[in-house]
Amino acid sequence: MMLVWAIVGLLITSDKSAQNVLQKAEAHFYEGRLDISVKLLDSCLLKIDRTDKLTHARLLIKRGKMYAFQSFTSNVGYEEALASLFEARELLDSTRDFRDEAEMHIWIGFTYYAMRFNRGEGDYDRPADYFQKALVLSRQIGDARSEAEAIFYSGIIHERRQSADPMPFYRQAETLARKHGFKLELSYATRHIAFLMQKEKKLDEALALFNESLKLREEIGFKIYLPFSYMSVGDVLVEMNRAQEALDYFDKAHRLADQLGSKRVVALSLLSLGDAHKTLKDRTRARQYFTEAKELSKAIQYKTGVDYAEKNLKELDTK
Repeated sequence: MMLVWAIVGLLITSDKSAQNVLQKAEAHFYEGRLDISVKLLDSCLLKIDRTDKLTHARLLIKRGKMYAFQSFTSNVGYEEALASLFEARELLDSTRDFRDEAEMHIWIGFTYYAMRFNRGEGDYDRPADYFQKALVLSRQIGDARSEAEAIFYSGIIHERRQSADPMPFYRQAETLARKHGFKLELSYATRHIAFLMQKEKKLDEALALFNESLKLREEIGFKIYLPFSYMSVGDVLVEMNRAQEALDYFDKAHRLADQLGSKRVVALSLLSLGDAHKTLKDRTRARQYFTEAKELSKAIQYKTGVDYAEKNLKELDTK
C-alpha cells in the first residue's frame, strides 16, 4: 500500500493538471493497475477546483470506469462504480457535454451488465437502456469510437437475453473499428464474432479471430484483458483436440490474472486448466484445479464458478 501511495505522490507532484492525471490513470488501467489508477484519481479529486464541473465530472467518470472493470474482473466494486458515475451525471446535467455523457452511459451500462452477468442480480434491460443512450449521443456528435463501443455492448446484451441476433451488431462495430483504426474496439468485436463462430463449430475461423483479437491487445498493451484472450484461444484448442497446446495459454492466463489481482479471471483460468487436464485424462491435476477454482469462487461470491467446479468435481468422483 505504501508503494502505491509513493507512486501516486510522485505522479501528482510531477504534473498536477487534471488532463495528465486522466491520461496516466488510463495508462495504469491498460496495465491492469486499477488500484494505482483509483488512488491517482482520488488524490486529484481532493485538489481540484470543484467549480470546474466538467473536469470534476471527467475525473469521476474515469474513476467509475476503473471500478466498473474491477467489478467485471474481480466481482467487487459495483457500488463504488455507480456512486462515482451517478455523481458525474449530476455534474453533467449542467454542462451538457454529450461526449462525456455518452462515455458515462457506457460505464453505467457496463457496471449493470457485469452485475447481472457475474452475480445474477438485476436484468439486462437496464444496461441495454444505457448503451442505447450512449449510442444516440455518440451518433449525434459524430463520435465513431463511442458509437462502435455502444453498438458492440448492445450486441452483447442481445446475445445474453437472446432478444436479437448479435452478429449484425458485432459486424457493425467491427466495420467502424476497422475504418477508423480503433484497435481496442476491434479486439472486442473480433473476439465476440469468434465466440459465435465457436458456437457454430467453425473452429478454424474462431481460432483465427481469437488470435487476431489477442494480437491487437498485445499490440496496444491492453494487459487487463489479455487473460481473457489467452483463455479463449486455449478453449478453441481444446475443442480441436489440442489440449496439451492449450495448457500454455491457460497457464499464461492464470499467471497474468494472478499478477493483476483479477480474482474472477483467476478462477476462470483455474476452471480452464481443470477442463484441459480432464480432457487429457489427468484426473489428479483436474481435481486440483477445480478444487482451487471452487474455493476462490466461493471467496468472491462467484456462483457460476462454484457451480461449474462442483459439477466437474462430481463427474470426476463418479468416473
